Amino acid sequence: MASTSYAATEEMTNINRVSRLLMDPCTDQLRDLLRFYIPPANFNTVIQTVKSRLLRLTEPQRKLILPNSGVYSGNYNDMDISLIYILLRNFCGIQAHNKGWGNTPDSADRSVSANIERLRLARNLCGHFTGGMSNAEFNQVWSEIRAAVVDLDKALGIGNKYQEVVDFILNDTMDPTRDRHFRDQLMEQITETENIKKDVHILYRKTEENDEQVIEVKQKMIKLESSQQKTNERNIPLNIQVQHIALLESWLKGDEPFHEIHSFPNILEKVKSHPITTIIGGSGSGKTATVRHLALRLQNDCEFEIVRILSVSDVIQYGHPKCKQLFILDDVIGVFGVEYDKIANLERYKEGIIIALGECSKILFTCRKAVYNESTNLKSFVLDKEYLVDLEDSNNQLNAEDRKHILNNHCKQHGISLKPYQLPNISSTIGYMMYPLVCKLFCSKSEYQALGKTFFENPYVCISKEMDYLQGHKKIQYASLIICMFCQNEITEIMMSKEDSKFMEIREKVFENCRVSGRNSEIKDALDHMINTFTIRTDKGYSLIHDSVYEVLAFHYGNQHQEDMLEYMSSSFVAKKFSISDTSDDPGDLHIKIHKEHYSAFAKRLEKINYRAINWVIAYGHSQLLQFLFDQVTKHGESIRLVLDWEVQEGNDSSYIINLTEQVRLLILSCYSGYVEVVKLLLKHCDIELTLEQHDIEVLSHHVLLTAK
Repeated sequence: MASTSYAATEEMTNINRVSRLLMDPCTDQLRDLLRFYIPPANFNTVIQTVKSRLLRLTEPQRKLILPNSGVYSGNYNDMDISLIYILLRNFCGIQAHNKGWGNTPDSADRSVSANIERLRLARNLCGHFTGGMSNAEFNQVWSEIRAAVVDLDKALGIGNKYQEVVDFILNDTMDPTRDRHFRDQLMEQITETENIKKDVHILYRKTEENDEQVIEVKQKMIKLESSQQKTNERNIPLNIQVQHIALLESWLKGDEPFHEIHSFPNILEKVKSHPITTIIGGSGSGKTATVRHLALRLQNDCEFEIVRILSVSDVIQYGHPKCKQLFILDDVIGVFGVEYDKIANLERYKEGIIIALGECSKILFTCRKAVYNESTNLKSFVLDKEYLVDLEDSNNQLNAEDRKHILNNHCKQHGISLKPYQLPNISSTIGYMMYPLVCKLFCSKSEYQALGKTFFENPYVCISKEMDYLQGHKKIQYASLIICMFCQNEITEIMMSKEDSKFMEIREKVFENCRVSGRNSEIKDALDHMINTFTIRTDKGYSLIHDSVYEVLAFHYGNQHQEDMLEYMSSSFVAKKFSISDTSDDPGDLHIKIHKEHYSAFAKRLEKINYRAINWVIAYGHSQLLQFLFDQVTKHGESIRLVLDWEVQEGNDSSYIINLTEQVRLLILSCYSGYVEVVKLLLKHCDIELTLEQHDIEVLSHHVLLTAK
């Protein structure tokens, strides 16, 4: 009979059960957490960026994720809990718990980092129970692990996935031979970790010696610290760096059909020789694609670090004069029209931007041609002709060969073969202004391809008809596009999963108008179904594929539901795309004529901008609306001059003094805008003689003022 001294005890069963829990579901949960922050497809790009900071890896770990030849090709299932902890702690942008990484968190701290820490500490704790674990110790450890797993399930948004596995293992039968395997694996990992600590301790002890080997080690450490300091000095948070990496991967994929037009070498040379370049062109002309391709070329050829920014102030925040950085900013002075706040910010931050760029870095801006034309009387360094590249001027406009290659590249990417009669006349100017976009849309649907030349001749009409079809037959898809438009052109996963209040308000209103109902999951499915036709995936959710589609959609819905548009669309869109006067019959004219019954709603929307309301109306030449606002002021027994701030109260008295400075400012604004009818309305209420007497008549746009007068 075998000796009972080797039989499994309850204490050994306890420690083996905890080991099984940590090595199987807990490690799998941490793998899912790593996938959440760094998708496996992005891992190699991320790891190459931060590999200089991977100092405390075991040899097997280093060989796994940084092989001598090739790249890591796994999906994290081959990573142990120790390696996953290092990656989560250092490279995922997870905020440290209140006691700091590597320390025991407070029991009340239920943050993601605190729960990651608890699983690591539980693993280490198991290494000290060499003789087994008592029932009391087991219950305490198991309870803490289970609570951490429950919290991490919630953070991942996966229901009770791993909590259920924890509860199953608690009651599952134990096989001593099998479960000893989990115990051995765990002890092996702990031993490797302890060996690293010993090696690090020895290295630090040797640095106190003065032999040549130690001096070399010290030099390497100084170089590493210098490199790390340089990285930190850029002030780019790690989560932003990771987002940039994911973004660049999508740029690379989108760059596949890009064609370097005949003038591209000249454009590239101009970018290389100037710190600032502004690419201008009409909607769909390829501005964004060109800027991204230029950025990828400079990254590959000149080792620039690409930094996509959302405002010019980010250049100062993220820039470092000793680093080669390439900043990218779309629609630098406005999307649908000039946004004067952006112009003001450019001038405010000009000096800081130049300092941040230094001699090494560059900025690439994009600007719509219509917005650029509107800004011709405004002064800004980004609009200096020295820095401009106009994709539609005589030097850069597409020739027949360019157009042929662009269409062929898009067709090739989608495996499309066209017959000669289906091809547009590449030597014509039909559809020229948005040709790259038209090629992309043409290849996205077989229905468009069946139209052949017709689609190229009038893409706006084709897209509008598609909206008619969706509105009549696929209401959930149409409604989902409208909701995305009203959410400032981005629906995020968080909006849908957390049922954001603003999102839910918009959803209810749009569903009511579209005569449709559905859950958020159905909105997500609808947006997924339209990927690469009308929508694209972003790092946070979904957006419309292009500004042109946005404008057609806004025109289509906006003519039917003007009050919704006035409620939810951006101020710049309302100011630029709504019109009081009749619109043209041109299909490309996507202005929305405001019905008279909505004048009041339009005025109320502008009132939300407070003192900027009058500025908007004057800047965009809405003379009828300005008259309407004046009539409303008079109707309520108020003074137009006081509303315009042309008279101001003197002290605490009831007397008022003339504010000539404000009169001059609004007159100059109206003159620059070039709308004589607006100037005439203002002149009825201003002190024109005093103004002309006390200010330089040339500054006041002499000719326009006298004509209006």
